[in-house]
Amino acid sequence: MNLAMENMWEYFENSEDGQASLMIPDPSPFGDIRPNPMPIAPTAEAEAKGAFATAAAAELLAPSVTDNVITDTNFHAPMPPTSTIDQPKSQQQQGDPITPKGKTPPLATDAKCYAFMGASGGSGVTTLCIQMAYEIASRVQKTKSLQRHMEPSVCLIDLDFETGACASYLDVPPSLDIADICGPADRIDKSLVQALMSTHECGISVLSTPNALGANSLANPETVLALLDAAVQMYDHVILDLPRIWQPWIGAAISGADHFAIVSELTVPSLHTARSRLANIEKVLPDVTCEVVLNKVERRSFRNSLRLGDAEKALKRTVSSVICTDQDTAREAINCGQAIGIIRPEARYVKDVKTLCAKWVKPEEKTGFFGKDRRKKRA
Repeated sequence: MNLAMENMWEYFENSEDGQASLMIPDPSPFGDIRPNPMPIAPTAEAEAKGAFATAAAAELLAPSVTDNVITDTNFHAPMPPTSTIDQPKSQQQQGDPITPKGKTPPLATDAKCYAFMGASGGSGVTTLCIQMAYEIASRVQKTKSLQRHMEPSVCLIDLDFETGACASYLDVPPSLDIADICGPADRIDKSLVQALMSTHECGISVLSTPNALGANSLANPETVLALLDAAVQMYDHVILDLPRIWQPWIGAAISGADHFAIVSELTVPSLHTARSRLANIEKVLPDVTCEVVLNKVERRSFRNSLRLGDAEKALKRTVSSVICTDQDTAREAINCGQAIGIIRPEARYVKDVKTLCAKWVKPEEKTGFFGKDRRKKRA
């Protein structure tokens, strides 16, 4: 996660004349890419801190969108601009707190972050995030010593403030208020984030907000990044459920993640949308590796349907993981407020998510080591 931050800073520093210029070809795959309507004017004490904020320092702070081109002619990473003609009086006295004065070192943390984004609506991203969090929590808890009261080490963050459903799927109260997202970033710390967390009985901490119209556009990008930085300091694994409509802070969240995947269905419209979105994201974030996860795949279908080879040919890349469809079990798990692994552990869907988890989780965190240690102690 820290390496991605450094690569993104090098990209901005090595640009011509120290200026950053990002091209977005067509905003239609992203939906609405309008800049944040709220003015970003943080104080000097609330400068970008942490891994996520470091990645977003050049992308989020004072960008402008003109004819699908994001440019910032006053951006110089090594030093702040000296011209104060068009700046407000508050900024003339403080210099320019928006532009970073130098590269902020990433946080020294071993936390792992996994981000998922749906290519189209109804692709099953929320269900996949919940099952992924449950699987990682099960693996991590089995590798640790047995304790009666073990603090959760996996956090699920729902960053879709308008249509997010992580809290509803797990039947936990959304304790994070919209005012907390729109407020200043300097009030966000680990103690506040810990107080706003909702803990599920399966050992997952959930951070979400009640759905509100326009909440994604009204959210303060620095506040969102401060929440993510606090979460990676508190938990070993953080899973992000990203919205489909592009926002100023999504690029930093993707860059700060160790693994990022676009979740698509095995249908022609969903594959076309996934291909366009992958191309646009890779142009905006050239150092990010985008993976593809095919969800709701019929494995035993004898009808005239698409195959895995057809999807890879349409996407022009290899699919990282294929997850089968199990609508009945998924519906039962949602109605019970549980993960699919709790309702039906032997389901094919659970096995496919375990395969994806085995690719992303470090080998020393797998359950096999714990079993070997127990057998040695018994012997």
